[in-house]
Amino acid sequence: MSRGDPSLTDRELQVLASLISGKTNREIGKELHITESTVKSHLSFIFAKLRVSNRTEAAMVGMKMFPTLRAFAS
Repeated sequence: MSRGDPSLTDRELQVLASLISGKTNREIGKELHITESTVKSHLSFIFAKLRVSNRTEAAMVGMKMFPTLRAFAS
């Protein structure tokens, strides 16, 4: 999987959009009706797929690769 074509699931894209908007894991969980542990699991997969190591990098790469997420990150 290359950085130019990460295959994120719809749920991972939802989590990434919330992350871009600056929400905490707890806030993301409440918003998406999932546990904080599940949010962490999604974030681990997102980090691996985007080849990043933290939330800031994920947000930056996510905004670059998925510009439409900005509309949902409010």
